[in-house]
Amino acid sequence: MSTSKPCRYCGNEVAPNAKRCPNCDGKNPFPVSPVANFFGLIIVVLIVGSCCWPGWLISGSSNSSGATKRSKSTQSRIVSVGQEGILSSGGDAVLLGVSKESYSRLVSLSVANDTVGIMDMILTGKVFSVKGGTRCRVIQISSVLTNTREVRILEGDNYGLSGFTAGEFVKQIP
Repeated sequence: MSTSKPCRYCGNEVAPNAKRCPNCDGKNPFPVSPVANFFGLIIVVLIVGSCCWPGWLISGSSNSSGATKRSKSTQSRIVSVGQEGILSSGGDAVLLGVSKESYSRLVSLSVANDTVGIMDMILTGKVFSVKGGTRCRVIQISSVLTNTREVRILEGDNYGLSGFTAGEFVKQIP
C-alpha cells in the first residue's frame, strides 16, 4: 500500500515528505490545509475588496443632459514612461502581476470574482501586493488598448520589484 499522494500541479505521485515534485518541480506539491485556505481566502477577499472596489469602475457622473462628465480625479494627466507616480486603487492595497501574462490572468480572475484563484496566484508568487500610496516609476506602457503599465516599486517591502497593473491605478504625485 503506497503512502504517496498526487502532486497538486501535475498529478504525479509524490512521497509525502517531498518538498518538490520530482516530475514538475512544483514547490509544496500537496494542497494547503483547509484552515490555511480559509484564512488565506479571508486575506485575499480583504485585499481584492479594497483593490477592486466598484467605485473605480465609474469614470464619471451624468449631468442633466445624460452626458458623462469626468470627475476631477479622472481628469488627471497620465503618468508617462520614466515618470514617478503613486499606486492607488481607492483601497488599502494594489495587486500587481509579475508578468503581462500573470496580470492578464489576475484581471480575468477579478472579473470572475474568483478569490480562490487570486489567492493561488498570490501564494505562488505570480501576483504581489503593495500599500496604496506607494511610489513607483512607469517603466513601459505595455498595452494602450488595455491601459496596462509596467512599474518599478520605489519604496516599501517590495522596493525594486517590477510589476504590471492598470494605468488608472498609477496616479501623479500631488
